[in-house]
Amino acid sequence: MTAHIGRDEDLVATDQWLHALRQFRDDGLDMLDFLTGVDRGEHIEIVARLTSSSQPSTSCFARTTVPVGGGVLPCACDIYPGAAWHERETSEMFAITIASGEHPPLLLHDQGQRGALLKARLLQRRNERPWPADAGQGSNRRTSRPLGVAPGVTNE
Repeated sequence: MTAHIGRDEDLVATDQWLHALRQFRDDGLDMLDFLTGVDRGEHIEIVARLTSSSQPSTSCFARTTVPVGGGVLPCACDIYPGAAWHERETSEMFAITIASGEHPPLLLHDQGQRGALLKARLLQRRNERPWPADAGQGSNRRTSRPLGVAPGVTNE
C-alpha cells in the first residue's frame, strides 16, 4: 500500500514538519528513503518518501514548503538518522538552511554555488574550449575498423 500525500490539504506546515515525521515513524514508517526539494517558483517544496522496513510496499510522501532565498527546514536527523545526507544535498542544491543541523558542504566546495537547482539560477556558460567535432578541428570519426568488421564495410 502506498499513500501518496500530494494534495495541498495534505501539506504539512514547516513548524509541524518534525511532529509529522515523528508521527509517521511511530506509525511504522521507520525508514527515510529520500528527501529532496522541488522549486515551485515562490517556494521550495520539500518531499520525503517514508517507508516501512518490515513492509517495503508500505510508504508515503510527506511534504512541506520553505520560502525561496532564506528558507529554514528543521533538521530531521533525530527522527531519521539517515536524513543528514539528504538534508545536506537539498540544502546545497536549493540554497535552504537546515536548522540545528551542522552539515558541512557535501557536493559544492564553493558556497557561492549554492542553489544550483533553483529555477531562477542561470546555467553557467560552457567552457570556451571548442567541441571536438567543430569544423576545422578535424574529423572525430573512427579512423580504424572495429574488431571483426571486414574492410570496405560501412554504415552508410
